[in-house]
Amino acid sequence: MARFDVHRRLDGAGYLLDLQADILRDLNTRFVAPSLPLGEAPRPAAPLNPAFMPPGTPSAGAARRGRPAPRRG
Repeated sequence: MARFDVHRRLDGAGYLLDLQADILRDLNTRFVAPSLPLGEAPRPAAPLNPAFMPPGTPSAGAARRGRPAPRRG
């Protein structure tokens, strides 16, 4: 995982955006935020809600809903 990589959620509902700084890559967790369709996302604040395009709908990362997740691979 690297900062700003997009990963499919394990439960199959949408995507997660990796927001953790790469300098912390040796930790066994990553800080991720769910993707939300642009119409449902909080008002964009570029550093907090980066827009991105996972397969399908234009989305924004909802950093305020972020959480640590176990690192895979």
